[in-house]
Amino acid sequence: MKIPHMGIRKEIPIITCAFLVTALAFITLTFKTPEVRAIVDPDEVSVNLGDTFEINVGIADVVDLSAYNFILYYDTAPIDGVSVELPQGHFLEPFSKHEVLTTRHMEIHDDYNDTHGQIVISVELISTAPVQGRVCTFQRSLLPIPARSGSGVLFTITFHCTKTGTSSLDLCRTHLYKYGGVPISHKSTHGYINAHSKT
Repeated sequence: MKIPHMGIRKEIPIITCAFLVTALAFITLTFKTPEVRAIVDPDEVSVNLGDTFEINVGIADVVDLSAYNFILYYDTAPIDGVSVELPQGHFLEPFSKHEVLTTRHMEIHDDYNDTHGQIVISVELISTAPVQGRVCTFQRSLLPIPARSGSGVLFTITFHCTKTGTSSLDLCRTHLYKYGGVPISHKSTHGYINAHSKT
C-alpha cells in the first residue's frame, strides 16, 4: 500500500504564514504615520534691499498639538526682525468659549548678540471648562480636549531688509506638546533668505 506524501500539507500552513507576515509588513510600510515637521514657509526667499516681508512658521502632519515653544535665530547683517504675531486663522486659534490661548513669550531680540537676532515664542491652548463637582465633571466630559491635528501656520514673522547678503532662519529649539505636556516627536526644517539690490 502506497502512503501519500504528507510534506505538502505541512508546507501549506508555513507558506500561508509567510504570506501573511509579508502582507502585514507591506501594509505597515504603506500606511506609516507621516513624520511631524516644524517648517519655515517659504523655506527660501529672495528679497530686495529695503523690502519688508513676512515668513510663516508652521506645522505639518501633527496629531493633538496643544502647545509649542520655538526659538528661531537669524543673521542681523542683511535683515532686522520687525514683529512676530499669530495671524488670523492660525493653527491653535480657539474654536469655542471653553478654549483660551495663552502666550507666555512672543518676543524679538534683534540685538541678541553681535551677529544674530533671536525670536522666542511660547503658546498654549488650554481648556477653561470647570473641573470640580459632579455637574462640572459631567460638563467637562462633553467638551473635546483643546488640541489640533493636521497642518497649518503657527505664527508669522515680519522682517525688513537693510543690507544685501544672506541669512538662514534656524529653528534651533522647537518643542511641541500634546494636552497635559506630553512631548511630540518631530523634525525641524530651516529657511534661507537672499537679499540683493534692486535691479
